[in-house]
Amino acid sequence: MISFILLLLVISLQASYGDTCEERLSKLERILEKLEQRSKSQFAEHGIEYGVFGETSLKNKRQRLENKGLRREKMMQKRMNDMEMFLEIRLKTFEDKMVSDLQKVEENLQEKLRNMEEKLKDFNNQKIMIKVLEARIAELEVENKKHQSFDEGLKRKNESVLGNTGNGTSIIQWRKIRQRKSLTSAQKRLLTGIQPTSSPFPDVVAFSSYVSTHETHLTEDHTIKFDKIVTNIGNHYNPHSGLFTAPQHGVYVFSWNLYCATDGYIFSQLVVNSNVVGAVFTSAQGAGNIRASTWIVVVEVNKDDVVYIRTHPTQGHSGSLYSHPDWRSSFNGWKLN
Repeated sequence: MISFILLLLVISLQASYGDTCEERLSKLERILEKLEQRSKSQFAEHGIEYGVFGETSLKNKRQRLENKGLRREKMMQKRMNDMEMFLEIRLKTFEDKMVSDLQKVEENLQEKLRNMEEKLKDFNNQKIMIKVLEARIAELEVENKKHQSFDEGLKRKNESVLGNTGNGTSIIQWRKIRQRKSLTSAQKRLLTGIQPTSSPFPDVVAFSSYVSTHETHLTEDHTIKFDKIVTNIGNHYNPHSGLFTAPQHGVYVFSWNLYCATDGYIFSQLVVNSNVVGAVFTSAQGAGNIRASTWIVVVEVNKDDVVYIRTHPTQGHSGSLYSHPDWRSSFNGWKLN
C-alpha cells in the first residue's frame, strides 16, 4: 500500500516537472484525495470505519507504551529493592566486623593497663624497699660510729696497761675481735628486720612516736619521720625511716595527728606498702593560730607489710609541719589481739 502511494507520488512529480508550484500542489491534493477515498473504500469492504480504526490504533499504542512503562518501573523497583538489601547486608557485616575489632582493641588495652598497673605496683614496692634499706643502712652507720668511738676509747685505755695478755694478743686487739663479732650480729638483725632481743610482752605489738623538730618543711610524696619514740614494743617501728614493719598478719589500729602553720594546709595519707588506706586534710586557713587534725584507721595487714605516713604525691600543701612538747605531731599503732 505504501509503495503504491510512493509510486503514484513519483509519477505525478515526474509528470509535473515543467509545471508551476501551484499546479504541482493542486495535483498532489487531488492524488491525496484519491488515496483517502481508496483507503476509506478498503476499510468499508472490511466493515471498519476509517476514524474508529485510527482511534483504536492510538489506544493500543498508548496501552502498549503504558504496559512497557509499568514493566520498566517494576524492574527498576526490584533492582532498587535488591540493591537496598545488598547494602543492608554489607552494612551489617561491616558493623559486626567493627564491633569485633573494637572488642579486640579494648581487650588489648585492658591487658596493657593491667600490665602497667602491675609494673607500677612493683615499682612502688621497690621504692618502699629502698626506703627500708636506706634506713637500715643509716642505722648501721650509726652503730658503726658508736663502735669506732668505743674502739678509740679502748685504744687510749690500752696505752696505759700491759701491751700483751701473755699469748701474743694485745688487750685492744682481743676486744676489737669481740666488737666485730657483736657488730656482725647486729647487722644481720637489721638486714632481716628489726628484731627485739627480748620483750616483757611477747604477744604485744605497739608503738607511739612523734616529731621532735619544731618545724618540718614538706614536699610532695614526703614520708614523715616521727623520730622520737615513746613506746616501741617489739621494735617494729623505725624512727629513722618513719616505717612500721608488721611482724605478723592481723588487724591493726593506726592513728596520726598533724599540726600545720597558720593559714596553711597539709594533705596526708596512711599507706600500706603502696596502697592508700587512710587520708586526712589538715587546714589552718582563716585561723589565727596553728590547727591540727587526727585520724584513725583499722586495717588488716599481712606479715612484713610496711606502713607509713606521707604527704599527698600530687596535691600541693602550704606552710610547714609543726610539733612542740606541748602539742605533738604524732604517729601511733598497735595490733588487736
